[in-house]
Amino acid sequence: MFLQPATAVHVKMVKNMENNSKDINVYFAKNIHDAAYYLRTVPDLSITAGCTGIMYNKNPCFLTFPYSLLSVRKVEEAMQIDRTERYIEFGAAVTLSQILQIGQKRLPQILYEAISTIANPQVRNMATIGGNICTAPMKMTCFAPLLALEAKLEFRTGAEKAHTSAEKRRSLSEIETINITQFKSVPKRYFLNKITVPLDDWDISIFKRVGAAHQISELSAAFVFLAKTQKNMLNDLRIAYCGIFSFRKRELENILIGSKLPLNEKTVQNFCEKAEEIFDQHIQENMISYNPVLKAQFLNLLNDSMQKLSN
Repeated sequence: MFLQPATAVHVKMVKNMENNSKDINVYFAKNIHDAAYYLRTVPDLSITAGCTGIMYNKNPCFLTFPYSLLSVRKVEEAMQIDRTERYIEFGAAVTLSQILQIGQKRLPQILYEAISTIANPQVRNMATIGGNICTAPMKMTCFAPLLALEAKLEFRTGAEKAHTSAEKRRSLSEIETINITQFKSVPKRYFLNKITVPLDDWDISIFKRVGAAHQISELSAAFVFLAKTQKNMLNDLRIAYCGIFSFRKRELENILIGSKLPLNEKTVQNFCEKAEEIFDQHIQENMISYNPVLKAQFLNLLNDSMQKLSN
């Protein structure tokens, strides 16, 4: 079995604005084995890295902590960056500043632009790509670009399995990989370890952020529009809009894929009307409560982006 890592640190933290407090156990994982051990043995454990998630809202509810925290900031496997011709892979503990340092030409344009809008250099030095994806209930700034790019998320956990070569049991770190389009929340007793992002070329790449600059609120959202063309034909289209909810529908994108370019005005109008219909249906089916300003901004951004396909 894995050796038990160092004893947890006991700390006193603020629970709410009325100065009530509680003792919290904070565990520090240095590698996958440490993290797997804690996930397997400590009940109701919450994962953290840069701890910047609590800073995006002044509401006291975001200053309420669980009784047990696991820091994966120093997990070696989660601090790596690997790049091939087709993909770039980030460990979940890679900071946003480290990603920007790779350079605009070596990253998907919308991901670079999205990260550049986040807070300030001091916060980006602490905030991690994994934390930006997993922070709830908001879908933070990186989520829309990664949703449009169809990034893959690798989750790890610790589990007891029989060792085939000996009559003993040992802890193994199990892996579950999913497309971000299927991601709802981190599976129980798992933590995000890696994010794999395709390096496709897009002829049109648009990222827009709505809401107050350098702040996250219920009116904050990120919009992404990607289009790939070839010989005056639309080969692929990706549209994502994320804030207090996430919206991307392949059925909407498929309406135009294969269309001849440039699109005429009537086609653009019909598409935007269909987008509104599908958007409303998504909101209704998922019983989402939101400010109508978000819908208006989405439709305006979509209409503006569609003009790139009609010129």
